[in-house]
This record gives sequence, C-alpha cells and structure tokens, in this order.
Amino acid sequence: RTSSLFSYGAPIVSRARPVPYNGGWVVIEGTNLGHDTTSANIVVTVAGQPCLLPAVNLPSTQIQCRIGGGTGSGLSVSVSVGGQAAPLFTSFFFWNATAVVVNHVTQPSTTGGIITITGSGFDNDATLISVSINNGLSCTNVAMLIPSTSFTCDMPAGENGGGLIPVRVAITDRDNFNDQNTAFSYLFPTITSISSVNTQGGPITIQGDSFGSSLASLRINIDQFSCSSPIVIEQAHKIISCTLAPGVGTNLKVNVTVGGRSNSVMSLFSYNQPSISSITSPSTQGGPVTIEGANFGPVAFISSIIILLRGRPCVNIQMIHPHTLLSCDYMEEGTGRHPVSMSVASLPLRAQSPINTFFYAPPSNIDFMQRPSTSGSIITILGNNFGTNASLNNIEFGSFGRCGEVMIITSHKIVACGTPQGSGTHPTTNPAD
Repeated sequence: RTSSLFSYGAPIVSRARPVPYNGGWVVIEGTNLGHDTTSANIVVTVAGQPCLLPAVNLPSTQIQCRIGGGTGSGLSVSVSVGGQAAPLFTSFFFWNATAVVVNHVTQPSTTGGIITITGSGFDNDATLISVSINNGLSCTNVAMLIPSTSFTCDMPAGENGGGLIPVRVAITDRDNFNDQNTAFSYLFPTITSISSVNTQGGPITIQGDSFGSSLASLRINIDQFSCSSPIVIEQAHKIISCTLAPGVGTNLKVNVTVGGRSNSVMSLFSYNQPSISSITSPSTQGGPVTIEGANFGPVAFISSIIILLRGRPCVNIQMIHPHTLLSCDYMEEGTGRHPVSMSVASLPLRAQSPINTFFYAPPSNIDFMQRPSTSGSIITILGNNFGTNASLNNIEFGSFGRCGEVMIITSHKIVACGTPQGSGTHPTTNPAD
C-alpha cells in the first residue's frame, strides 16, 4: 500500500481594511482563509507587528485580528493558514482622525453623469467611499482623482425639487462622514433653439438640456404668453414641447423652469410673420380696404398693426376675424398699382407673401350724357374712379380710335373728351392708370 500527501489551496489576501492611527481590528478578506473558529492555525502580521487574536469571521473568505497603532500606507500584510503562507499584500494603511470635508460638488445635467467631489479626508481607497443623496439615490462607481482630496462618481438622473440637494460622503468602517450642510444642484436648464408658430398659437418645440423628466416641475413661458400642457419628447432631458397661447411679437424671452431652477434666453422666439393672400381695391378717391391673410394676431394686439399702401398709412384698422381678416380706411387719392407693406408687433410682411401690391379700383358704372355725332364731337362721360389726372385716362371707342383731349370735369366722377368720327355701336374702354 502506498501513501501520498495533499494540500488545501494556499490562502490569498485580496483586501485588508485600514484601521485608525491608534490601532484596532483589521478585517482581512480573500480566499482559503480557513474554516476553524479558533486562531490556532492562523498567523497574521500587519505592518511588521503581530496581529493578535486572529479568528475566522466568514469561513474561507474573512478573518480578523487586532493590531496596535501606527502610521503610513502601502504597508504589508502577511497571512499563514495551516502553515501555508499567502502572497504578501502590500496595500494596507492606517488612517488618521481627520474629518471628511466636502468643499465642492460639480453640477451634472438632469440626465445625471459623472461629477467631481473635492475636499479632504477621503482617504485613497475608492472602494471605501460611499456617496448618498438626500432623495434616496447614490452616486456610484467612485474613482479617485487625487488621494484623499478628490474623486468622481456617477450621479443618477434627477431634479432639484425646488432647492439644493444634501450630499453625504462617508468612509466605510469608520465613523467619518461630512456632517456640514454640503449640497449640490443639477444644472440650470439650457435653451438652444425653439420652433415658431402662427399667431393663433399652437405646439412649439424647445431644444436644450437639463429639462428633467417630471412634468410636475416643468414650467414654460414665452415672454407674457403662457405655454401650457408641457411634455417631455425625449427622455434624455433635451427636447420638450408645449402649447403656446395666441399672441404676437418678435425677439421674445423664453423661460424654462425645472425643479425650481429657471433659465431665460432673451430675444429667442418670434411668432410667424404676417402674409397677405388678397386685398380689395380702394376707389381712386380712397376708401375702405379689406385684407385677408395670416398671422395678423389676436384682437387684443390690433394696435400693434401698421399697414402702409403706397407708403401712406391705412387707418382705423378693424379686426373682422382674428389672425386672418381685417379692414382699414385708405384716404389717399390715386390710380394704378402700388406696393403694400405691413407689420404686426414689428414683424414685417413675410418676404414670400403672395400679395405685396394693390391696385386702385378701375373705372366703373360708365354712362354718356349725350351720344357723339358721326363726324366726332365733345362728349361727357359719367362714372366712377376716373381719378384726378386727365392724362392717365385712355378712352377708346373700339376700332375707331381714342377719345382725344380728355378733361376731368369732376374729380373721379365726370370726364369729357373728343370722340373720333364713326357710326354704329361700339365698346368703350378706359383703363385709368
């Protein structure tokens, strides 16, 4: 019969928790650290001194022992279990009694993200640091930047909820934590762009960042106009929408409030520009004009409308139908075709407006006070819209030619001219221009 020897796996130390400078219980973690609840087969040396009263806390994975005081870091830990020695662990350190102090916490977007916490007393082992937030969340994945003084962690998405959010930084296995009123806040909302809308109002879309995800804390205003029924279009906190009230204006202030924190951007939003689709012709004496189009605004803002025909104002503006139909009185005499300009709350007529000119009304209701002789004669013609400038009246008698020497007898109403020779019945035209 033969015999042979076998060995259990050698112990391995993966972590030795630090203790205060005046000593204490060292907790050592790893594998193959023994199963006995006594210390007979466990020998531990920490920082060159025996670690007393070794005992198994968790079979195979955790032991503890007591050590006297000391200082320093990068110190060695040796462990022997049943005569088998673990590879030397060299990352042990004593910590001092310095309080944990938080000086500054950077601000993340409401989407969350990596923040930096600076202060003192954080130690140099990121695994010992825990960061809790007053709203029940934790900042995870702690990574040291500068030992003891700064580290980063991943802040979850959130909102301020009307104020600053308390932050607590604690060091595992110690009573050290920041007990001052340290707080942080998510970034203010930022606004980068906004869509436009007709003066009737309607849905608009705002792009930016830190808009949050809670409708209860979201408020949007465009200058004096409310924007109701806000919604979050993109859960990344970057796009929101709301329904803007009817209004007018250009370069209006946009304000967004999230969790009690507001931000405004001046001169960002404008309602759509007015446009004209049709305009009636005033008589050559001047008179009422009706204009149809879009984005004329609500009745409450009628005083912001300016209409110029031929460079002169059309007055007594009346809103027939809000936003789309109005009338005004144009009191200037004239004939022909001329430009139209219009503005609503300083917004000029849209460059692509279908209509940007108007015509005075052409001559109408033409009648003759007497019939001309076949040899030609001076006749008097009654009607409307003959204007005041005789040279602009061009009266023709069919194929027989023009009526010569036109004279204005009564402005706009009566003209006289010499008829050509002829006979029969013929059409008469007078394109007063």
